Amino acid sequence: MISLYQAFSLIKNEQEFRAFLTDLLTPTEMRELNARWRIAQLLWSANREKIKAIPDGGNKKRIKNSKIGLSQKDISQQTGIGLNTISRVSKCLFENKDNGYRSVIGKSGVHHARAA
Repeated sequence: MISLYQAFSLIKNEQEFRAFLTDLLTPTEMRELNARWRIAQLLWSANREKIKAIPDGGNKKRIKNSKIGLSQKDISQQTGIGLNTISRVSKCLFENKDNGYRSVIGKSGVHHARAA
């Protein structure tokens, strides 16, 4: 057997990935993943200049309270997504040393995202 991570690495395109996730996840789980990804993009676009200015390994905690762009409360009000979910994504985006969200967002070319 192969791991889930290895299975993901075998996927060749968006259509295959969509089909795999549709089989793997419930509709609720899919909505939750989509919401987290949308939040990450919104937080990134609101804070990207500050993030780029911090060297890898630097303290990203100070970004959480910045007044650049949309705040977590703004995003919650505009999207209907709970603050707990937004806070968790923010922590991963700004404090996680693995940089998973930032790595994919950087490859995607996201510059500006809207909450609506």
